[in-house]
Amino acid sequence: MTDYNNVAGNYYDNLSATNPLVRWMMQGFKDALLHFTQQISFNSMLEIGCGEGYIQQLLTPAQSLATDIDLPIVRDAKARYPHAHYVVADGTQMPLPSASFDLVIAIEVLEHVPH
Repeated sequence: MTDYNNVAGNYYDNLSATNPLVRWMMQGFKDALLHFTQQISFNSMLEIGCGEGYIQQLLTPAQSLATDIDLPIVRDAKARYPHAHYVVADGTQMPLPSASFDLVIAIEVLEHVPH
């Protein structure tokens, strides 16, 4: 069994980096994400692997559920960006019916999934 307590990434660290190259790359990521989401219509969003909640700050649909497997990170995300609903959950076993959300995103997550 995978020890999920050790898979939380450093996504927030990248976003707050002082290195100009990292800042340039992260700005490119942000621009691309905003460009993509402006091309589609969505009222609800599920974010799997929300980390510290940065995407919840960028994208604010009417209904948002943000999940992560790490309780301290979820608490931090909720403190930073309280407008979203946060839950601790394993993204590989989401107890949600199909088509519950218009948009589902999992950014910097797949490299942590064991299969």
